[in-house]
Amino acid sequence: MIDKPQNNSVRYIPFKNREPLTPVAPQWNFYVGERYLGDIDTVKLGNFLLSKEEEVLSKDDTDSLLKGYVSDKDGNLTAGTTNALGSYNLFKWDNSEIKKLKDSISEFHKQYCIDCLNIPPYNVNILGWMNIMRKGSNLTKHTHGFDSASYISGNFVVACDNTNTIYLNPYEHDHVDNLMVSINAGENVNDEGSQRVYVTDNMNGVLALFPSYVPHWTTKNESNNERITLAFDLTPFNRAFHENPLPYIPL
Repeated sequence: MIDKPQNNSVRYIPFKNREPLTPVAPQWNFYVGERYLGDIDTVKLGNFLLSKEEEVLSKDDTDSLLKGYVSDKDGNLTAGTTNALGSYNLFKWDNSEIKKLKDSISEFHKQYCIDCLNIPPYNVNILGWMNIMRKGSNLTKHTHGFDSASYISGNFVVACDNTNTIYLNPYEHDHVDNLMVSINAGENVNDEGSQRVYVTDNMNGVLALFPSYVPHWTTKNESNNERITLAFDLTPFNRAFHENPLPYIPL
């Protein structure tokens, strides 16, 4: 993102294959969308989420999709708020900033459908959770879903200091360590010749949308301050989360 984006400014980052030279060469064509929401009070939202941390950590996390995808400063998998995914839906919480964010996600989803998918917007449901990461922690490479019902996922940056989210071409299977060598050398999907990764500098107030099957991860939080994000899945189907009695709710 630019240093001082305009409120509601949007950018789309394309992942598109080169012309296939054989009948079985892989093909892909999707976008990561980013929109800056300057009207969300991220400080107020961050303080509210921190006040809910103990409550979330106490929840049953046996159905967590991302269980085991949070790494600590030593590279060991660790517990955290992300692991409670599926045991609650933060968009059911009574908070003015979350309500504004939900409305903004709805608007951006409609715009993404038209601009990137060339389809009329679906009526969709949403399930959201929070990620609170302290110094040395990061999210390891994961997807939000790749079955026949997978749709759109996203995240919203509430608080961060000098971290990145990295989106990966789903046909790329090189080890993350090797990818990070290229990334640290400056590789990015916007560069000519790269079709593998998009590296975004996390910025408070940035909302991202992407197909749920797209792998992504974050760099470590090297700050003494918490890195706080909201993540969510959208689905056009009326379904519970992994048979969980807490369902998605209408967006």
